[in-house]
Amino acid sequence: MKAMKNRFKILFALMAAGVGALVGSCNDPGAEITDIPYNRVLTPLNFVAEVNPATGTDVAFSWSVMLNADFYTLEVYSDEGYSQLQGTYTVLPDEVPYIVTDLEVDTDYYARVKGGSESPRSGGWACCARPGDS
Repeated sequence: MKAMKNRFKILFALMAAGVGALVGSCNDPGAEITDIPYNRVLTPLNFVAEVNPATGTDVAFSWSVMLNADFYTLEVYSDEGYSQLQGTYTVLPDEVPYIVTDLEVDTDYYARVKGGSESPRSGGWACCARPGDS
């Protein structure tokens, strides 16, 4: 009987120590998270293209500028499979929206953009529907 009491005391002490370790390990569980560090540039959001109706050949590409992006790579293609590259443009964050000029009138183009940086990895591609499509 005495051995059983000692086992319960040891078990109780271990459980109390475990609970104490769990409670003590949370330094401030209600703290507000204000920053999440990422190891890459996030994919740009809200990527759209608008054709200038006055010229029909100039297209303004815009997107949400992402944190950690030092530059963007914008690619314009003449086919939906992204195999016929028409132009590649390096765009700085303060150059958004970026205008591509001298495209052909009444031609479908397809574009994609991704953020780039020297420190974190580059982000994924964001694709854009044909200008004028919603």
